[in-house]
Amino acid sequence: DDVRIEVFRYYGTFWRSMITMFEVMFGNWAPPCRILLDEVSEAYGLFFLLYRCIIGFAVLCVIQAVFIQQTMKIAQQDTDFMMQQKRREIRSYVRKLERLFRALDHSGDGYVSWDEFEPLMMNPQMRLLLSTLGLETRDVDELFMLLDDGDGRLSTEEFIEGVQRMKGQAKA
Repeated sequence: DDVRIEVFRYYGTFWRSMITMFEVMFGNWAPPCRILLDEVSEAYGLFFLLYRCIIGFAVLCVIQAVFIQQTMKIAQQDTDFMMQQKRREIRSYVRKLERLFRALDHSGDGYVSWDEFEPLMMNPQMRLLLSTLGLETRDVDELFMLLDDGDGRLSTEEFIEGVQRMKGQAKA
């Protein structure tokens, strides 16, 4: 009879059960667990272990997510971080331009002549690729002249610097 009263004290009504589970979640879980384990069934031991682990991990995950979110927010505002990101973007863009240059350089001599440049610029896929890199190619002759330093052929450096210059002017 004393056991029934003790169990009722912890779990007898909805609100008693809620308060008990709140206590279990935030620290004092041994007495409510022990009363069920010793006096009702040992199966409640498994329930309490699972409950504590699941709630504990869930709370830990929420705290971790909030911490990561705040850290990322602060890091995005950090000037050094933003400059580093911009440098990475530029390096990535240059690598894409180098791959594009190699695609344009059919002869493999490290230079793109007008004869190599013109047919590829008429290709719709190549125009789309240039457009995704931020370059519109309406006038192929003018594009080649803007990129060329006057010798009638484009080196890798001329191509990359010229495209970056044109992209910068397009944004301004």
